[in-house]
Amino acid sequence: MNVHKHSQSDFDEYSLPHNRKEVFFDVLKMRYGTLIFVGLLLLAFTLPLLLVKILGETVFVGLYETLGEQESAYDYARVLRFYISLSYIPCLAVFAVGVAGATRVVRQLVWGEGVFFWGDFSDGIKQNYKNCLLTFLLLGLTYALCSFILVLNVEYQFVVYIPIALFYIVALPTAMLMISQTAIYSVGFFDLIKNSLKLWLKYVPQGLIFSALVIVGVLLDGITLTVLKYILMILLIIFALPLYLEARFLFDCHVFDEHINKKDYPEIVDKGLFRIK
Repeated sequence: MNVHKHSQSDFDEYSLPHNRKEVFFDVLKMRYGTLIFVGLLLLAFTLPLLLVKILGETVFVGLYETLGEQESAYDYARVLRFYISLSYIPCLAVFAVGVAGATRVVRQLVWGEGVFFWGDFSDGIKQNYKNCLLTFLLLGLTYALCSFILVLNVEYQFVVYIPIALFYIVALPTAMLMISQTAIYSVGFFDLIKNSLKLWLKYVPQGLIFSALVIVGVLLDGITLTVLKYILMILLIIFALPLYLEARFLFDCHVFDEHINKKDYPEIVDKGLFRIK
């Protein structure tokens, strides 16, 4: 059964969102159920990643039970952590399918266009999957490389943390811009990287804010109660991840309007908005 919300006042063009903040809350208010359904689908595509994490933690527990506090246990743990990060890569390829479809649905919602959920989700996979897949594979390889560097024994230990810091400062925000561009434009992958790096440079502080939100989720790994940790992860995927994708896409639309659309695609400037003149 479809339940539609109706306004208590007559609708006119001034009832439309006037800025992207209003769009965010308008979608949240009017299409919350759709966003939650996006979250449930994203959870399904995240299951391989969650299973690998659970398996990795089980192996870690067995390792420490076998070797105890021996120095060799820490050496094995560092190497094991690297191999687990490598195993994330095929899981991210699966997750890329869900993100490709979800981004299309989110685009339709924030642009104020009709959403035919399964049709749009399927179209998103067809249109966006190639670049989404390449983006997540590149992101996964970069993260695995950072994990490998983290396990190295070097004279100045702080050096090993520089790559993982750059991952969250540069690689992750750039990848987000790549995914949003893929949902709007037809562009080759290497041009996608080049364009996104140029745009990242113009909005470093905002990119850091979005990366910080991801880090909050990553910090859940520090919870020692396994059941609680994974319950919180599942809840974040269902209820927070769709909102994150919506907020990120809305911000990226602003970026694209300023640096791409005004010149090359004026017909989609302020798409989904009614600016008060």
